[in-house]
Order: sequence, then structure tokens, then C-alpha cells
Amino acid sequence: MSSIKYYRKGTSVKRNLFSSPLVLIPLILGIVGLVEVFSASRFRALELKGNQYYFVMLHAFWLTISLVSFVLTIKMANLIKPFIRALYLATLVALTIMFLMPAYNGAHRWIQIGGFTTFQPSEFAKIAIILFTALFLTNKYHKVKPKSFSEHLQKQLVPLGILVGLPLLLILLEPDLSTTAVIAGAIFSMLLLAEQKFWKHDLFLGLILGIMLVSIAVLLKPYRLNRVHTFVRLLTSGEVQDKYNTGYQIYNILLGIGSGGLLGKGIGQSRQKKGYLLENTAFTDSISAVIFEELGFILSLVFLSLYLFYILKALRCAVGLQPKHSYESYVVWGAASLIALQTIIHIFANLALIPLTGIALPFISYGGSSLLSMYILAGLIASFCRLSS
Repeated sequence: MSSIKYYRKGTSVKRNLFSSPLVLIPLILGIVGLVEVFSASRFRALELKGNQYYFVMLHAFWLTISLVSFVLTIKMANLIKPFIRALYLATLVALTIMFLMPAYNGAHRWIQIGGFTTFQPSEFAKIAIILFTALFLTNKYHKVKPKSFSEHLQKQLVPLGILVGLPLLLILLEPDLSTTAVIAGAIFSMLLLAEQKFWKHDLFLGLILGIMLVSIAVLLKPYRLNRVHTFVRLLTSGEVQDKYNTGYQIYNILLGIGSGGLLGKGIGQSRQKKGYLLENTAFTDSISAVIFEELGFILSLVFLSLYLFYILKALRCAVGLQPKHSYESYVVWGAASLIALQTIIHIFANLALIPLTGIALPFISYGGSSLLSMYILAGLIASFCRLSS
């Protein structure tokens, strides 16, 4: 049973499930995503399958499953806690098994299901690692009262680092740097929320380790180094270099966004989705570029404000949950931080504010595993927050 109780003037509070922004906004974004996936995928669907509805029908299928899971998670979130350790172990097993499977597009990220869809264990690792970290911080972390930073490092940071680092290392080796970074960033934010005495030391240590590990990961993969090189040349010269090779994707992304202007081209009128964006990125990793092109600057700000309001609302809830530093507060903070980081990385990459990387836009991008994991995380947030405000 949840450790959190909600009272108002001595009586329990009951609210309509759909009255909360933490429920309504994911539903609105899901509808927007359905429309935009259809708009962005029509050309590619006709090209590959001869049916313009192919990808949107699959997306609608996964969106339906995700929304059902969203509601079930809201209703049953308190039942998950006893199974978190088993879920963590199952995640480690699933991520390990991935390396015994044939590589797909040079990576061990996906398991083929039938002939029509895939399953991506790293997406569900996001949920398992957030939940496990919340449980660890509640049951183990706060029981230790270190008197020095070295004791804090030895008895708190190292055990947590090993337990979280194992699945993160497996995800990094798939390889999937962006997902690793998103999960690691969310866990780091949970640690900062938990720590009071040594948070400045933790912040410094985390930034140094993060920069070192990302730098090593970039240097070990030539394609990542090419993206960084393209980004640096864009920053220094003010324009995309090598437009028909390493700079092709970001050039076409920026060309589309810029052509949208203030008012946009209108839903379904994107030019860049018609084969100018690589492979299926128009409705996956670069779907925000199509949205910005079609909506224009003004409506795109409205669109992004939904994410901003949702994330701030969730983080505010996490801080306000009582008792402080409870399992529920850590879950909400971690889930909201992960959704925020994934949104920021996706948007920034498509606006050329960071080197180009492939990651889904939460609640919007085509992809069953990503969609389902985001709605389960949103369900956890809504479940623990819906009676707290």
C-alpha cells in the first residue's frame, strides 16, 4: 500500500481521472502524434508498402495498447512495488539476450516479432531502472548516514552506480548512446533530489564522469564523431557543411523548419517528409522537424508549451509529495526527468542545438516500444499525483 495519504479537512479527496493535466496532456499529445505520424509517414508508406495507411495503422494499434496501459498503470501503480527487483533482473536478462540475437541495422536493439513489428528491451529498461532506483534510494540509500564524502562515495554512490551501471552498459554496447544518456541523466537527477549534504560534490563528480564517458563513446564510433564534427562546423561557420554527405540530414531538417515560417505550411503539407529525410526518420527521430514545418513558429510554441507545462506540473508534484523522499516522490521525479530529458534531446537535436542523434519524441514518434514505455511512465506520474494537488 502506498505510503502517501491524501486528506482535505479530514475527508479523503476523490477526483475525476481525466480532470488532471497529467492525464489530459499525454492524451492530447497522443492524438497529435497520430495525426502527425500519418502526415509524416504517407510518402514512405506508399514507397515501401504501397499503402499510405500502413505505418499509421501500426501506430494506432500501439497507441491503443499504450493508452490502455496508461489507464491500467494509473489504477494499479501501487501493485508494482513488490515486483521491482524481479523486473530489474528480468531487464538485465533481456538486455543480455539481445547480444545473442542477430544484429538489425548494425545494432542489437530490437527483437523481431512476427513480420510486422519489433520489441525494444531498452525502452522498458527505462521503467525498470527508474523504479529500482526509487526503491534503492528509499530502502538502502537513506539508511546510511555518511560523515564524509569518501564514506558517502563508498557506501552510497558505488553500490548504486554498480546496480544502475550494469544495464546502462548493456544499452550503451547495443549501441544506443542517446537512450543511455537519457536514463543516466534521470537517475542522476534522482540522486541529486535524494542528497542534501554532498549534493555539490555529486554534481561535480557526475558532470566530470558524464563528459568523460560521452567523449569516449563518441571517439569509439566514427559516425558519432562525424556528427559532432558536422555540428561544430555548423556552429563556427553558421551554415551546414557537406550538405550531400555527413550534413545531409541536418541540412534538410533545418531547411524544412525554416520554410515553415511563422504560420507553417499546414498539416500534411511538409515537403521534407517526401524522401528528403533519411529512411523513416520523418515519423520517428525527426518527427518534430515535420511538425515545426507544418505548424510554423507560433503553433510550434503552443505545441512545446504542452510538454513544458506537463513536466513542470509533474516535478512540482514530486517535490510536494509527502512524506518527503518517499518511493512515490522518487518515481515521479525520475519519470518526469526522463520524459523531460528525452524531449529536450529530441528537440535540440532537430534544431541543431546539439549534435544530431536519434531518439523518439515522447508520446508522438512512431514506435511501439517507445510509445508504450512513455505512457507507462506517464501512468506512474499520474497515479501518484492525481490526488496530491
